[in-house]
Amino acid sequence: MVADQVIGQVIAGDPAGDPAELEVLETAGMSAVLLLPLVFEGTMIALLEIYRRAPQAWTNTQVDRARVLANDIAAALARIVAGPRRIRTPQPRPASRA
Repeated sequence: MVADQVIGQVIAGDPAGDPAELEVLETAGMSAVLLLPLVFEGTMIALLEIYRRAPQAWTNTQVDRARVLANDIAAALARIVAGPRRIRTPQPRPASRA
């Protein structure tokens, strides 16, 4: 998932679930996690994890909303890491002499 920059989810009790992720769910007392890579300009900069107590998959609508949120967070993080940018204001050109 991380290498391919795709959204994934793990549900407790799923025999096909990643054992490490299933262990994290159990330790956290949760039953499902939605994993969203935060990608900015083609580079993954973080991973957003959304947990739920109920062992149910996220709907397409919920995943789409989370994707929008992840895109906004990625852009905000990229701006924070880059630091403040100086905005160059155009300087008036000197009048030409004819």
